[in-house]
Amino acid sequence: MKNICFFVGDLSNSGGTERVSSVIANDLCQYGYNVHMLSLQSCGKPFFELSSSITYNSLFSTVGSGLVRLPFAINMLRSYLKRHNIDILVDVESMLALYALPATLGLNIRHVCWEHFNFTVDLGKPTRRLARRLAARFADHVVTLTERDRELWLANTTCKADIRAIANPITIALPQAINPDKSKLFLAVGRLTYQKGFDSLLHSWVKVALLNTDWRLRIVGDGEDKLMLEQLCLDLNIVDSVEFVSKTNDISFHYQQAAYFVMSSRFEGLPLVLIEAQAYGLPIISFDCDTGPSEIIINNETGWLCETGDIKTLTKKLLKAIEIPKSEYKIISKASVENAKRFLPKAIIDSWLKLL
Repeated sequence: MKNICFFVGDLSNSGGTERVSSVIANDLCQYGYNVHMLSLQSCGKPFFELSSSITYNSLFSTVGSGLVRLPFAINMLRSYLKRHNIDILVDVESMLALYALPATLGLNIRHVCWEHFNFTVDLGKPTRRLARRLAARFADHVVTLTERDRELWLANTTCKADIRAIANPITIALPQAINPDKSKLFLAVGRLTYQKGFDSLLHSWVKVALLNTDWRLRIVGDGEDKLMLEQLCLDLNIVDSVEFVSKTNDISFHYQQAAYFVMSSRFEGLPLVLIEAQAYGLPIISFDCDTGPSEIIINNETGWLCETGDIKTLTKKLLKAIEIPKSEYKIISKASVENAKRFLPKAIIDSWLKLL
């Protein structure tokens, strides 16, 4: 039985990275792996349910400066890996390679760096760029979420690692049946932050709301931009047609209600919400940002792509969606469900098993 350790930033967070890594870790338990999940720092219990056979620990119980803690974290991680006879270490986010590479130096441990953004995005942190270049050169494997991002790694690094694209799986329960009585509702889901571009979505919504007073936009999520976005709704006079709902573990409720899903992100890794929305039969209108949407959505078949940041085109696509006859909507909805099957957990876990 091999010992595998997923090294995560903070498993008490509720983001897609934490959700997907928890799902993959749970599945690997069923294939004979002895699984550890180790947070760099965590202020609470894991947000997502873990298998009872998974060993969970945290290097630090409080949030602190990564730079100050770096040498201590490296030593603590190395000690943990040796103490538990870890065979394979998976960094759940490329930045963690800064800790993992020196911690595994000289140890007989396979090192996997699992990228969850895309190569062009560093979130203003030069250390993330450094981590990626070091991982490409010194890790055993790099896992990207899309083929497009794999190409970016190969083109922009001195790459000695084996780089593979493995998409994220659907992580929520699939519907027994899809609700045929959809509300006149566009759904958007994500952290209320700059990356998700909800400000662009609200600007796009102005004309839609003016011409279609019976349609609503629902944004599910929390984040630092909430007050700004609420004020923007006031400024644009769209308060009556936009609703903000806090993050939830029951996102399927919203997928069942909505007629369409809309995504306005400035950048992504592989947007899991697009896969989930398709599984629930929602046609999607999305910016074609790097990376992910074009590898998930079949343009003009399961939804519509438009240039990133093109608010006018996004508005046109939203208006077009509203005007689609029911018969055409059913065809697109069915195609969306079929397309989502590419991301079923069995297919994705098979790719991980081949890698490991």
